[in-house]
Amino acid sequence: LARALVLQPKLLLLDEPTSNIDRNSLQVFETLLSKLPDYGVTVVFSTHDMLQPERLGGEIIQLEKGRLLDKPHRPGPIYGPKYTDAKQWQIA
Repeated sequence: LARALVLQPKLLLLDEPTSNIDRNSLQVFETLLSKLPDYGVTVVFSTHDMLQPERLGGEIIQLEKGRLLDKPHRPGPIYGPKYTDAKQWQIA
């Protein structure tokens, strides 16, 4: 990630960047990702963690078999009430 950011990209594409990160490092990494748009970097990444978009506050684009399932949207209360673990995350 550092090598990519040093080039000051406008777009950053990441393929499941948090799939093998421990919980503490995950929170630090997600905090970093959530701040990148403030510096003009658009971040697009894939994830199987359905809570991650809610924690990061970005838009969700769902794909299945290479097809768009729905229009891009922001995460809503569909995730929050079912998963109390999401309340532990404090992304500043």
